[in-house]
Amino acid sequence: MAQLDDLTYKTMTELVLSPEHIMAIGLLAAEWGYVESLVELLIWRLAKMPESIGYCITTHIGSVMRIDMLKTLAHETLSDQSIQDEIKSISAEFERLRIMRNDIIHSMWIRKDFFGSGAPVSLRVKAKGRVDMQTKVQNYEDIRKAASDMTALTVRIGSVLQKLPKRSSSLRNP
Repeated sequence: MAQLDDLTYKTMTELVLSPEHIMAIGLLAAEWGYVESLVELLIWRLAKMPESIGYCITTHIGSVMRIDMLKTLAHETLSDQSIQDEIKSISAEFERLRIMRNDIIHSMWIRKDFFGSGAPVSLRVKAKGRVDMQTKVQNYEDIRKAASDMTALTVRIGSVLQKLPKRSSSLRNP
């Protein structure tokens, strides 16, 4: 059980979360970076942009806007319906994981018995029109599973990228 003196030697996170939780949250954050990077690359490929121009356009826009851009570009540029359908499916999975990631990363982690041994709880506060506070017990295995789902999504996006030639008839108006 942690004592108040432990604050001198540990971060708040270390007082509340186990090393396994901390590692799972870090893994989730790192995996999300790969997902977002490949979504950007897919946008650039569909828009026929070189990376240097793509970075200028997509680096500072939010992930919701990126997905809207991706779906629109897929609809407007792809002649292959199966690739369009896969991008729609990828977009839905992206949205599911984005919400999960935000709830984990942007939560404050607490314990009901702050210095005790109870399970850590994520406290997520939203204030869009009204204050909404939600708590959820999240074990580190579930967080690692979400990170694994992100890896699987990265692989799916990579597979779509491999199906898209740099310039080809699978793109409308090449």
